[in-house]
Amino acid sequence: ITGADAPTAFKASTLRNCHVQLVVTPIGPRLPKFQGYHSSLLIDRVEYSFSGRGLSKAEGPMSHGPFRRRSSDSSFIDFGWHLIDIPAFESAVRKHFAPG
Repeated sequence: ITGADAPTAFKASTLRNCHVQLVVTPIGPRLPKFQGYHSSLLIDRVEYSFSGRGLSKAEGPMSHGPFRRRSSDSSFIDFGWHLIDIPAFESAVRKHFAPG
């Protein structure tokens, strides 16, 4: 699909090749069979995290700092490289992670 009728996600001018990673850090007490986690998404080293304030952006995995017991506590899961329309992604995610 090209031209003026193309959905935003498919317009070549808005797509960027981005490196995507999921970052997870254990939170709370370590229980025998259960563990809570804080997670966020890194797209080209820009972190997207979600809280009661809604969507937050930071450079690198900044939201994980308060939860780390050691620097090795966070795990980075690599999802590779993907074509992403960043403004469309942010708009879509904000709808699901509103403040409150």
